[in-house]
Amino acid sequence: MKRTKPKPGDLFAIPREQGGYYFVVHVASNRFGEAFGILNGYYEAPILPDEWIAVPARHAGYTGKALVANGRWKRIVNRLGVARLFPQAPEIFHAKSDNQTDPCIGPFGSGEAPSGELRNIEKAEAQDLGLGGNYRQIMLEEQFERFVGDALG
Repeated sequence: MKRTKPKPGDLFAIPREQGGYYFVVHVASNRFGEAFGILNGYYEAPILPDEWIAVPARHAGYTGKALVANGRWKRIVNRLGVARLFPQAPEIFHAKSDNQTDPCIGPFGSGEAPSGELRNIEKAEAQDLGLGGNYRQIMLEEQFERFVGDALG
């Protein structure tokens, strides 16, 4: 029987549209969903290459676990140290442009922790995240696959 609940440190191979696989790591499960950290590069096979070094490519993103459950995202191995390359309680972000009348959202946006705590972010971080543009707080699994593909090529 397949284990459908990802654990922090589980590495998954996500099929790449042009062939090969991207690697992501499960970071956390909380009220926002399942957080996966995106790792640099893509690989021919859904196995860790010899001398593989995990390098974060982007912030962690939230999605569901349906493609883990149905086996599309192939579980490779558990490497808790790779999950620790990302914040253990990843935030979601709120653009000021979407919350203009909310005084709790900072002038360039805010990050929200799973606990509900908000922090103001700086202009550079908002731009890096794509707030007010292509940033999505939580994605369907298929959207997350496209997001990874767009981020890594």
